[in-house]
Amino acid sequence: TQPQNMLLARATAECARLIAADVLMGMPYSAEEHADENDDTAPAPKTRKISRKKAEPAPAPEPEVTPPAPDNGADE
Repeated sequence: TQPQNMLLARATAECARLIAADVLMGMPYSAEEHADENDDTAPAPKTRKISRKKAEPAPAPEPEVTPPAPDNGADE
């Protein structure tokens, strides 16, 4: 076996199919290309949804209490 030559032949055939499909008029795949394809595709794993706890709202700021101004007794 000559893996380098096999890879080059496979790449050339694939490139020719992509670029000049009209010229090749549906040239069939070789038996080796069909044998090498992976038909054992595993189903995709199920996706899991993760729910997060919602952030608690920030507590409302307490209003500032201003002490009453001292009474100097000037109003009397």
